[in-house]
Amino acid sequence: MDVKKQLKNLPTISGVYLFRDSKREILYIGKAVNLRSRVRSHFNNPKSWLSQVAKIETRPTNSEITALILESQLIKKHRPPYNVQWKDDKNYFYVAVTSETFPRIFITHQPPQATVYGLQSTERDTQDTDNAKQVIKEWGSNSRPLATNRRLSTVDRRPIAIGPFVDGNALKSTLRVLRKIFPFRSCKTMPRHPCLQYHLGRCLAPCLLQGKAQSVKRKATTQNLKLQKEHPRNTNVLSKILRGQKSATLSKLKKAMVQASQKQNFEQAAKIRDQMTGLEKVLVNSQIIKPLLNKKVLKTKNYKSKMVSEAGPLKTSWYGRVEAYDISNISGESAVGSMIVFENGQPKKSNYRRFKIKTVRGANDIAMIKEVLQRRLRHHEWPFPDNILIDGGPAQLNAALEVMAQNSPTPALPLSTEGGGLKTKNYKSKMVSEVGPIETHVFSLAKKQEKLYNTKNHSPIPLAKLKPEVGFLIQRIRNEAHRFALNYHRQLRKRQLL
Repeated sequence: MDVKKQLKNLPTISGVYLFRDSKREILYIGKAVNLRSRVRSHFNNPKSWLSQVAKIETRPTNSEITALILESQLIKKHRPPYNVQWKDDKNYFYVAVTSETFPRIFITHQPPQATVYGLQSTERDTQDTDNAKQVIKEWGSNSRPLATNRRLSTVDRRPIAIGPFVDGNALKSTLRVLRKIFPFRSCKTMPRHPCLQYHLGRCLAPCLLQGKAQSVKRKATTQNLKLQKEHPRNTNVLSKILRGQKSATLSKLKKAMVQASQKQNFEQAAKIRDQMTGLEKVLVNSQIIKPLLNKKVLKTKNYKSKMVSEAGPLKTSWYGRVEAYDISNISGESAVGSMIVFENGQPKKSNYRRFKIKTVRGANDIAMIKEVLQRRLRHHEWPFPDNILIDGGPAQLNAALEVMAQNSPTPALPLSTEGGGLKTKNYKSKMVSEVGPIETHVFSLAKKQEKLYNTKNHSPIPLAKLKPEVGFLIQRIRNEAHRFALNYHRQLRKRQLL
């Protein structure tokens, strides 16, 4: 396909783009918040090498953070010739992690000679940890500052670097956000007293373990041991996130939370739980859409209106009005539901609604879905959707269909997309379009399998079988419903604690 035609068909979402030549060799890799706009900007001020571009490949992500990480991984792997010079140029950014007992994290232009993606446990690290524990033990037993009044020793090994990253501002913003969840040390030399970052909750203040930290010289030994464990754990988590290991990180945090709970260390378990929810909030729209990579882009100019799935009975536009529903609770406590709305492929936040569950007791997501839909369907003044998306599997879908059949103005839902389906003239909520009756299709999307359920299809349809933009849009809608419900759930929990 001609490059000009490819430019017209690029999506307007965040992601990474690759320029390939006629031999499919990668010439350049970049990231963008808006792929179409960013790629076009290259050709507005063309350079000589752009004449070699024969194919533009895009890899969509759900956020700029994920695009930043994915871009780094691809540059590291492919070393494109027309990116900034890979080895020696100072235009790249790296996140450096020192090998001290309490590692320092900072951004640098000059990586160490052996650049790796992760932290490696060595014999020297173990020795440093043992030395630190001995310091804490001596402090606790004497109930006074260390007699030597000297700072904790540091290791003279090169720091480990994670990268390269191209966009320094985006990298700094990412670290600022993550630091609020996983505090870490950034000072080159630890001060004698806790600094502002500690009071803002962005650093665990390992300087408290120094002999001249007079303000806290009688802190309990157990608290110091917590600091010794928590600081390296935060550093490890951050390094893994920046390497794109989101799932593995959440899995390990969950395991640590369960272990702390089993040991009846409920304060630590609650802290890890809050870190998990905080990380999910930051990365809720950060999932790399793996099933949609390396797929062809739609070749029609009016792809938003003509976009359909390739799964037969699911030939329905996802660019009309779509309502998505999700439930958020912890064992039935602070249970809430969310309704979010997308129109023309974009969120319509003025139509968002949230529901505090009133009639359901205990953890019963099915009953909660029913309550939320029943309350929504009472509002005939709200525009009725073309599609309804429920977060869940077949059970949630059946619950939604039962409510729709009992409460909807139309006699049968969902209507078949083949043969026109049932039509009614007395449609009470015909507010999206006055041209004929509206057919509402009900779907549910299972999270782990990423499969779409619909009554017309007895077997679920993997999103990978849909058009790339359709699958991505469905995931985006589901994630937005989850985010909106989770935020409201957290608000209620905070109010209850006050």
